[in-house]
Parts: sequence; structure tokens; C-alpha cells
Amino acid sequence: MLRFRGLFSFKYEHIAETMAKSRLHQFLALNVDTLIINDPGCLMHLRQEAKDLQIELTIIHLANFLSQVLNLGK
Repeated sequence: MLRFRGLFSFKYEHIAETMAKSRLHQFLALNVDTLIINDPGCLMHLRQEAKDLQIELTIIHLANFLSQVLNLGK
């Protein structure tokens, strides 16, 4: 099933899916619970792959992270 994940994953879906799975498993091996990402396409791609693989991992954009840390939302 093709989902929006940025141009690379549109053109090279199999490669992008394999890369995402590999990265997610590497993060799990490191006991990472949160990923902070600055690219919207990568963010959506990794979120969808994590959901498909039923991996519990918080994946947020850098701007959201900074806003939370600096309490800019209040």
C-alpha cells in the first residue's frame, strides 16, 4: 500500500520501507523511546512504519520538541 512518505519513498518504495525498518530496529536495540526528526517526509514515513510494525516509539518534529522543552505552547 502506497502512503505519502516524501518523494524518495514514492519513487523507491521498497528501498524506503527497508531503510525505515532497519532504522527502527536499530533504535529499538538502543532502547530509544523518542525520535526527534526535522524532515516532515521522514517523520511521516517513520511514524507509519512504526505503526505498521506495532513499534511503540514517540516520533516528533524538532519544532514540536523545542516548543515543549521551552514551554512555548503555554
